[in-house]
Amino acid sequence: MSPARYETIILYSRNDAFGDGLVRVSALRAARTAFPDSFIVYGTTASSTLEHVLNRHVDHLVDAINVRTPLARLVASHRKGKERVAIVDFRMVAPWLIQT
Repeated sequence: MSPARYETIILYSRNDAFGDGLVRVSALRAARTAFPDSFIVYGTTASSTLEHVLNRHVDHLVDAINVRTPLARLVASHRKGKERVAIVDFRMVAPWLIQT
């Protein structure tokens, strides 16, 4: 079975402190590797270290970084017609997954 084709992939989170940004670099690299022809967007509800401090580590992995942008606005601005859009929402947290 061939992998699914997504014209746009949106990875979305709240805000990224430095450590959060480092974790996101791996996720962006995995997305770019799995979907090399997709338009990859990284967005946040607030600020992000990927926008400035870590930008040189992700600028080749993403096509756009949109900080302080609601998810609905990102989807509306990057969806054209009936193309397939995938959304990875890092804001979702299941308390039972965060156990030590």
